[in-house]
Amino acid sequence: MADGSRHSLFHIPEAAYAVTPTTPEFKKCRYVTCTLGITKDSLKSSELRSDRQIADFRLGQNKVGGAITGELSMDPELQTFLEATLGGTWTENVLKVGTTRRSFSFLRHFEDMANTEKAWMLLNGGEFSTLSITASAGKIATYSADVIGKGFAIATAAPTGATFDAASSVPVMDAFTGTISEGGSAIAVVTEVQMKLDNGMDRKFVLGSKDTLHPQQGVSDVSGSISAYFESTALFEKFLAESSTSLSFQLSNGSSSYTFSLPNLKYTSGQPDVSSAGAVLATMNFQAVLSPTDGTQLSITRATGV
Repeated sequence: MADGSRHSLFHIPEAAYAVTPTTPEFKKCRYVTCTLGITKDSLKSSELRSDRQIADFRLGQNKVGGAITGELSMDPELQTFLEATLGGTWTENVLKVGTTRRSFSFLRHFEDMANTEKAWMLLNGGEFSTLSITASAGKIATYSADVIGKGFAIATAAPTGATFDAASSVPVMDAFTGTISEGGSAIAVVTEVQMKLDNGMDRKFVLGSKDTLHPQQGVSDVSGSISAYFESTALFEKFLAESSTSLSFQLSNGSSSYTFSLPNLKYTSGQPDVSSAGAVLATMNFQAVLSPTDGTQLSITRATGV
């Protein structure tokens, strides 16, 4: 019986899409949950029979992928994932949205399964389709990333010549050490920030194959919400007036930080609903758009020694 405490997740960048490098040097991933695997659609015959039975049943195309969740940190592998999701390149510690596509091979190992069992799962062609960041008051900052892959296989051993590097041990980040500003001014009443980047990816299936072609990639769509104690109508008035504003929030572990900046956004909804006798919260949903000045709708700045 496999235990989650004995499960490991590794990855390696691919030089060519969906091709795992030879003698790969896998990097160990830090994560909280992992659902990388394969699903298939059900194809059930619609044939009508006088005995009321189902005539046939088949499985459809291979849908390789899943999700990885984890805690935000300055882990080098997470920085690689952020770069791949945004499609940009870290330049002078700043990452902006770009058009470069990067794929990975992911390897899962259920270490407490017997050597005779196929305890290794290899997924190739893995690309990050979405990335969500959540920062809640009094909690560790977290991320969730969806992956779309191409190939999937199980085996009794790791790929030939594979080596494995240990995971980093850098501290995780929280939501109370950093800062947050809205419209260029610090704001101290926000209780939660949620942000999601969706790359608009989808599989492309063709006749004669159960595997996808290189998935399509759409626009970079950044949206989210902030929840704040309702003590002023300032944010609500921006929603009513359809005013452009900005949002920036820093997440830190005390010695290093990420600052997520959305230089041009509009609130799409938000009102101070009352559901109890306690403090009233207003949740403001937002949509980020391109800032001509910054050349991006989202940038991430990494810093050490903060």
